[in-house]
Amino acid sequence: MAQEDIYRLTVHYEGPSMASSVSLYYQEDALSTALPDAVSSLNFSFFFSVITFLRNVLSDDWLIASTRCRRLTGDKIAPDLLTFDNNDGNREGRALPANNCLLMQLLQSSFPRTSNGRLYLPGLTESDTDVGIIEPEFLGDQVALLGNRLSQQLAENGGSGSWTPGVISAKVRDSGPGPPDWESSFSPMSAAFGNPVIARQVRRTTKIIGRGHQEAGPA
Repeated sequence: MAQEDIYRLTVHYEGPSMASSVSLYYQEDALSTALPDAVSSLNFSFFFSVITFLRNVLSDDWLIASTRCRRLTGDKIAPDLLTFDNNDGNREGRALPANNCLLMQLLQSSFPRTSNGRLYLPGLTESDTDVGIIEPEFLGDQVALLGNRLSQQLAENGGSGSWTPGVISAKVRDSGPGPPDWESSFSPMSAAFGNPVIARQVRRTTKIIGRGHQEAGPA
């Protein structure tokens, strides 16, 4: 396996009657040394280092059902799925509808600002919002801590490897006639921060991944 390979890590959420998912991208900058392979190791390292920060902005009406990691470049490795039985959100209170999201802006400097990334995170509690606005205390504490963690290098748990979080420019990725150019379209993430205004996103339906359910809901 080679350095600079690109990975996609998808977090699958389950709400009271619906599902949602968000994806993050990583580039390997120091070779993974943990067994059994880099895909599984990145997935577990993300769980070990990042999941708590995601749960800290999530209503306890919701849970994180699973994470799925896939390598997009380099030699083929089977995707890895981690499923969870007890990953409820840590924010007490009733959640807003799933299409009312916490918008995380993902900044990069390799491409124009139009290529900056976005994460639409579900599961905001009513108590952390006020008439369409994120409460400043919540925004400056739990949301800021999440943004800081997302933009930091991810060290391998149990090994000496590491991965850099990044943003994919869809315009660059899909500019050629051939397959997607993941390497050229990757830009390291320079910062991540929460938007103070609640974002609304029309969500497509999908299946919950990583649980016994198979209900359809927004994704």
